[in-house]
Amino acid sequence: MLLREGTTKAKRDSIQKQIPPKRRLTKNDVARYVEAWRRVPWQVSLGGEKNFVQFMTALDQNTDLVPTLIDAAWYRALIGKAIIFLTVQDMIKTKSAKTTFPQGYANISTYVLSVVSERLGDAIDFEEI
Repeated sequence: MLLREGTTKAKRDSIQKQIPPKRRLTKNDVARYVEAWRRVPWQVSLGGEKNFVQFMTALDQNTDLVPTLIDAAWYRALIGKAIIFLTVQDMIKTKSAKTTFPQGYANISTYVLSVVSERLGDAIDFEEI
């Protein structure tokens, strides 16, 4: 989009303002949410790059993880997983929670997402989220 429509500095700045970095998903983010939902939180806890390598290995073995043509439903489900993950992370980052969980909130969020996946799984309607 930046290459196509960002022909001038003003247009590029406008596009970047519309899509702030906070709303972007990186390859590590996608791997984090998919792998946590697949219930391998210990792998996600290894860190972004190590998890991404494992994610790509799993993707080679199981083509159902990410469809060949990413459709809107799969993308919405990914965003729903991200919302659950980030919401749990924000809850753990609160001042009152920091006394109980002084660090490791990313790992806790990963394990919580895995538990939600295990217990609720298909019962979650990501269209609603």
